[in-house]
Amino acid sequence: MNRFKFSIFIGLFFIGLLSSCEKDEPTSSGGSSTTVAEDKQNIKATFDNTLVCFEQLKDGDFFQAIMNFLQLQNGNVINENWVSNMFDEMDNVVDLEWVDENNRFSLAQYSGNYTWNHSSETWGKTNSSQIVINFPSDKNKTSNNCTFTVSEYQDESFTVDNEKVYLPKSLKAKLLKDGVEMFNINMSCTYNSSGFPMPIDATISILLNPQTYTFKIKRLTNTQFELSASLNSAAGCSSKFSTKISLANSDYQNLDLDDDINNIQFDYSKDDININGVWDVKTFNSISNPKTEDINNTINFVVKYKQQKIGDLKFKDLGNQRELFIFYKDQSSENTALYYDVFFSDFKSIFQQYFDVDDLDLDI
Repeated sequence: MNRFKFSIFIGLFFIGLLSSCEKDEPTSSGGSSTTVAEDKQNIKATFDNTLVCFEQLKDGDFFQAIMNFLQLQNGNVINENWVSNMFDEMDNVVDLEWVDENNRFSLAQYSGNYTWNHSSETWGKTNSSQIVINFPSDKNKTSNNCTFTVSEYQDESFTVDNEKVYLPKSLKAKLLKDGVEMFNINMSCTYNSSGFPMPIDATISILLNPQTYTFKIKRLTNTQFELSASLNSAAGCSSKFSTKISLANSDYQNLDLDDDINNIQFDYSKDDININGVWDVKTFNSISNPKTEDINNTINFVVKYKQQKIGDLKFKDLGNQRELFIFYKDQSSENTALYYDVFFSDFKSIFQQYFDVDDLDLDI
């Protein structure tokens, strides 16, 4: 991927940081109701709220349950030997290599009630129509207070390049700790009925207590797909994003990302800020050694506050690099790095106690 394409995705990532609840109805079709100074404050507030949502995830039941199980500190898994032994012992009651040998996961093959024995540090197994795994929440726990259950899994077989492959159609699984649901996943998917098995209608819902993420794929026509993602949380961290991708043809098996995408439309919203736009991928790919002006002619990223335009996102040359700038309604501009550099620094601080954030390269 060339530098500009990377920058485009960085631009989309910048926009993604501003994604949240569904946008309000327009308050007016007339002039602006905010000053540029107020617009800057609103954008900063959006980034600040995004950090609050990461804090919520970090302090939530699911994340803390995983951290306690691993005893993760500054990138080191304190319980590594204990966790590794637990997984190694699973080999004695289940054939984990069956998936690799058959290129397929089977609920019937792995169904059973698996229980960790604290004294012998081994697994016991009894019959069950589901996969039920009972285990302790941490090394010092003397009872199995966690239960992971796979209650449903169905797949469908397809032939790709003269090989049979199995793709998931439905999945339901959940994790309980002390009777409280920490995690669940609920997935359903249908595929193209002939030719390459492209997903044409799929929904995946994932609970990471206290946040629920939902991802959807919908084929609108043979050459247009809509992808969406949303985050739901009771504590003000709801999010929503959607994009439409228009393809040049429906030969899904031989799609070339450089040649077979016509355009990408997108829409993000958070609180009262909305960003939407389109990237003319086909025109961009037809430009040889494009200049910044040429590139900006293939994108249209509009920033709004309460559905009133406050600026555009465009690229600008800084030395030998192209940077993403926001051009405000008064014709002033500033590098979006002024927002996301601080954001990344604060993001690292949130997870510093668990991960070696000094090795986490978020610079762009």
